[in-house]
Amino acid sequence: MLFHGVSPLRWAWEDVDGDGDIDMIFHFDFQELVEARMTISGDYTLTSNTQGGDPISGTGSVNIGPKGPP
Repeated sequence: MLFHGVSPLRWAWEDVDGDGDIDMIFHFDFQELVEARMTISGDYTLTSNTQGGDPISGTGSVNIGPKGPP
């Protein structure tokens, strides 16, 4: 899985916005995102493969927030 060309350090499932839907949370090394020339907000693409190996991707608006609890 890559986000703007950067692999996550870890990921988890959690309802972060309290809407009752489980969200997928990714944690990245901030310096790697800076080196990838990523800005604090904008539209970015997430690319990965299904468990069967088929490529998938999605694009959406992203806001990068301060570091929170792990």
